[in-house]
Amino acid sequence: MTIYIAALAIYMLLHNFVFVLLLRAMPRGNTPVDPGLPVQRLSIVLPIYNEAAVILSKLGSLMTATTELSIAYEVLIGSDGSTDGTDAAVAEFLADHSLPNWSLHRFENRGKCPTVNQLVELSSGDLIVSTDADSLFDATSLQKIIDAFDRDQDLGCLSCVPVFNAEQMRTQGAYWKYELAVREAESALGTLIVSTGWLYAYRRELYRPIPAGVMADDLWIPLSVLLRGKRSVHDREVKALSEPTDPELEVQRRKRVISGGFDVVRRLGAACLRQPLLTFVVFSHKVNRWMAPLWFGVLVVSSLLLSVYSLLAYLIFFGVLALMLTPKGLWEALVSLVSPLAALPRVLARRDLAKWEHTRK
Repeated sequence: MTIYIAALAIYMLLHNFVFVLLLRAMPRGNTPVDPGLPVQRLSIVLPIYNEAAVILSKLGSLMTATTELSIAYEVLIGSDGSTDGTDAAVAEFLADHSLPNWSLHRFENRGKCPTVNQLVELSSGDLIVSTDADSLFDATSLQKIIDAFDRDQDLGCLSCVPVFNAEQMRTQGAYWKYELAVREAESALGTLIVSTGWLYAYRRELYRPIPAGVMADDLWIPLSVLLRGKRSVHDREVKALSEPTDPELEVQRRKRVISGGFDVVRRLGAACLRQPLLTFVVFSHKVNRWMAPLWFGVLVVSSLLLSVYSLLAYLIFFGVLALMLTPKGLWEALVSLVSPLAALPRVLARRDLAKWEHTRK
């Protein structure tokens, strides 16, 4: 029995990579794309909280991007109880540039997702674009998003592809290469379960209000779209520059992401079970990855029960790994392994995850 348990643990650890190959091998289908009705009006929602350091750069780039649009649009900026002068900076920018179809809305501080809910409720567009204050994108990105929805009436959610700075690629490069390979495989099947929150879009008719306490809007919205039978993808031509994160806060960021993701899967998991492919993707991309520390622990214990010489093999393995990886690479691997354990108290507490936690430099 012990050897079977060890074999199971080995496979479940390898499954984090094997499932990408399985997704790539699945048939794509030859169903013709129906363009349907073109997008009539675009609503851009920008939830913000204490963004005084970056908000003017964001508004300037967003204004440039809107000049490229071929349809009517509106920009709704929602300040979630900012206290650092963000509201005044936004109000002055809107007045200086005479932007009648832009609006600033001040809300009581409740978190990002409640702010998104309120902005979507106030919006009038049939296509919603959500973007963050600390990420920038190319001026043509918004029109590319509109064109993608015009071409495919079954497209419900579209994500940008993140672009990272040189420092992030040095410190988090291995993780993001793996994550982007996962997303590419899912997108090819139209089952991308997580969007990049810096810039993504969805049809307003498919929007399901985000429950109180939920943090991961970029997981809740794609999953909600997929549960409605529509497609969710990313577009390689739509890119957004990442916000500058602080490597010292990487554990905190991943704890937040994992606990927020677990909360969404807990809420929508039962509904996902009605769709076998979606269930497979959610389990493989999220749940099994979170269980990696468990599978690793099971493997170590079961292998030691089979042979005490396994300890020597582990010591050699980790010694070689330490020699192969740079100190930053080794740190990245350890962060990836321990993050689910570090997030466990937050998961069990079921605390309100919606509150803002900035992890930028």
